[in-house]
Order: sequence, then structure tokens, then C-alpha cells
Amino acid sequence: MNHLYQTGSYKLVRSINGHLVLNLIREHQKISGSELSKMTGMRPSTISSLLKELEGKNLIVNTGKGESTSRGGKRPFLWRINNTVAYVIGVDVEIGEVTSVLMDLDGKIVYKAVNTFKPKRTKNDLISNIEVSVNEVLYKSCISTEKILGMGIAVAGIVDYQTGVIKITDLLPKIDFDISSIFKEKYSFPTFVENNANAASIGAKWVGPAIGVNNFMTVLIEVGSEVGGLGLGIIINGKIYHGFSFCSGELDVQLPTITGILGHLRHKMVKGTYFHKFQNQVRKITLHHLVNAAKLEDVVAIQYFQKLGHVIGKAIASPIALLNPELVVITGEIAGVGAPLIQSIRREVQLHTLDITNQAVRFGEHPYGSFSVSIGAASLILDDFFKVPIVQQEYSF
Repeated sequence: MNHLYQTGSYKLVRSINGHLVLNLIREHQKISGSELSKMTGMRPSTISSLLKELEGKNLIVNTGKGESTSRGGKRPFLWRINNTVAYVIGVDVEIGEVTSVLMDLDGKIVYKAVNTFKPKRTKNDLISNIEVSVNEVLYKSCISTEKILGMGIAVAGIVDYQTGVIKITDLLPKIDFDISSIFKEKYSFPTFVENNANAASIGAKWVGPAIGVNNFMTVLIEVGSEVGGLGLGIIINGKIYHGFSFCSGELDVQLPTITGILGHLRHKMVKGTYFHKFQNQVRKITLHHLVNAAKLEDVVAIQYFQKLGHVIGKAIASPIALLNPELVVITGEIAGVGAPLIQSIRREVQLHTLDITNQAVRFGEHPYGSFSVSIGAASLILDDFFKVPIVQQEYSF
């Protein structure tokens, strides 16, 4: 897609070479012109010209001189991304809750907000809830809309990412909702829309354990007292695999509810344990309680995640066998539990896949847990902006 970013009077990179150099600077954090010349095969004079162009547009800054090479000579100037020249917004929309983040060009969170609302399944309420959360992020961060590169919105369901149309979602009773067009009218910056598991996978490429990994899978797990499910985000050769009708990763898997598993562990909620006061009120136990308890090595929480991991592992074993990913990333609030969950998932996967597959695949957790989807939504903009185009595109902001 040919996306046109507009924020203020700046003009962005217009050449494939410019995108290539800008992306290499981002990936290496600090790098010299001579290193860029070696990596790209461009002449030093061409690199120098591109660096001047990027510096003139305030996209990169000179951080001073680095160390001399082993051969001696002048110390080279080092360059890095000007991470405060523009920002991106990411929004994770769930029933009754909207989580938003504002990130700089380095993928660092500048501000984050969680807003809860009375669950209503109407288009107007959905739009209003998102707008309230986004406006809070803009107001509290004191960042002008002129510096916003774009906004990503992530929802559970089937999303046509090319048009920004939500095809099917539990958020609304009706289908084919063109949410992207609505927010294009409300804000001066562009809006991307994506499935939540897909968004989380892009976020894992930017700020998670999948940095530098081209073939991996994210598992977005959502469990509550009454419902439980999971979705997959699939990255092949560095790009989201959406499938023919945007249904890739939509597994029809019903995970056991929190109440369903804990009902079998109630006898272990004895005096002195984390969940003693919940022994007769199991329905009041939330995933947040369980994650915190697991970190404190509570036996009930550990056994809960071991049992849940068994079900998750069985559900994702076939996709792992089919896709043969290098990495599987656990995302959502459940990320951070660690060994009790990961080891249980892995044991189940081992039972249903080849040894060579098990030996190759790694498991990891997204470091931002409940913010992994909103970060992923913001990363959609970064991923599109920094990618080196196959055909020349024009970007401006």
C-alpha cells in the first residue's frame, strides 16, 4: 500500500536508498557512515549525501565521534534515529476496555492509558470509547497531533487490514464496519486496523523477543471467569501471514475458564495460601490475581497455569508442526508467568510434533504483557514506515 504520512511541514525520505539507510541506523542504534557504506555497497559520497538529507529533515542526529578502527585514522561520526521527531499511537479494543499507548520512533512507551467503560455493543459507543482513550494519551503526553505519524487499532476478530474494515468481531453485533474511515475524519493522521493477535506479532518484532526473527508465531491468550480463548499471529519471512480471507490464526479453541480449572483446586486454598480468602468465592479470582500469585510461587496458581498450559500446548501443537517456527511468543496479560506455563506448553507440544521440530523451536514471553497488543498496534505504523519499499513510495510528515 502507498501510505502518505502527514504531520507538519516536514518531508520524508523519497528514495529506496534513503529508506535503507534510515532503517539500518534504527537497527544498529548508533552507526557510522563508513559502516553504512560497507553494509549497503554504496559509495561513501552517496552515503554522505543521504545522511545530510536525513539530518536536514530532522530524522537522524549526530551523536559525536566513535572509536577509531584497528588501522587508526580519524574517529568516525556516529548517527542515530531522532526518536522524538514523530510518535505513533496504538489502541487495543476489548469489550468494556480500551488500552492505548504512545510510542516514539525507537518503540519506547511515552505514555499509556487503560480506560474501562460499561460494555455496550454499538458502533457509536465503540468509537466514543476509542476517542476518549486516544484523546487522553494526546493530552496527558503533551504531544501535538502534528507529530503523530499514525494510529493503529487492534481488535479481536476478522479484519481486512487493507481497507480498515472489521469483518467480524464480538465487539459489535453487525459486520463490515469501516472503522478506519471514521477515524480518518476525526484525526489528521492515518489509521491502520488489524487483528489483535497479528498486531501483537508485529509488536514482538519491535520491542519483544522476536527482534531479528523472521519466522515466528505469537499466541495471544485471553482467559476469564466465564470465557477463554486464543488466537495466533503468524510471521513468515518477516511479514504477517493473513490468509486468503484474513482468517489466518483464528483457531476455534475454547480454553477452560478460570472457574473451571480452579474448581478442581479449591481444596488446596488452605489457610496461609494466597487464595485462602477466595475458597468459597472462586468466581472472584481474576487472571491478574493468578499471575501475581504465580510470581510468588503459590501452589494453586502454579498448578492452574500448568493445567492451562497443557490445553494450550495441545491446541498449538498442530500449527507449530505445520509452520515450523523458530520462535513461539506468548502474549497478553498471561505473559510473565514463566516456567509453570511455558514448560507445560512445551511438554504437550513435544508429544504431538517431531523431535527435530521441538529441538528447533524456542518459546518466549512478551515483556509488556497486557500492553502487548496496544504496543503491537502502534508498531504497525513503525513497521510500515521503516520498511524498505520494493517500489519507490513517497512518505511525508
